Amino acid sequence: MGVNGINITVIIRALIALIRIIQWLILIRAVISWLPMNAAGPIYVLLSQLTEPVVGPVRSVMERLPSIGEIPIDFSPLVAYFLLGVVSVFLGSLL
Repeated sequence: MGVNGINITVIIRALIALIRIIQWLILIRAVISWLPMNAAGPIYVLLSQLTEPVVGPVRSVMERLPSIGEIPIDFSPLVAYFLLGVVSVFLGSLL
């Protein structure tokens, strides 16, 4: 048992599942951004709203780095995807 009768394993597995969902959403957003679609379209707006809380801080940090901030391609979704993967592996190691 865990905290207040809640199994910690269940919580960790739920967090890993949530991370995987966010990773998929980031991947879909990145692919859609390369398609000739309207960025104000409902699908892209929804994906942006769901993923920006993760991608936005990564983008902010990357823009401050002198060697990376000047690159015209936004690598923040890729970096966020891999950082989430690292967190997922770490959480998995706790099981």
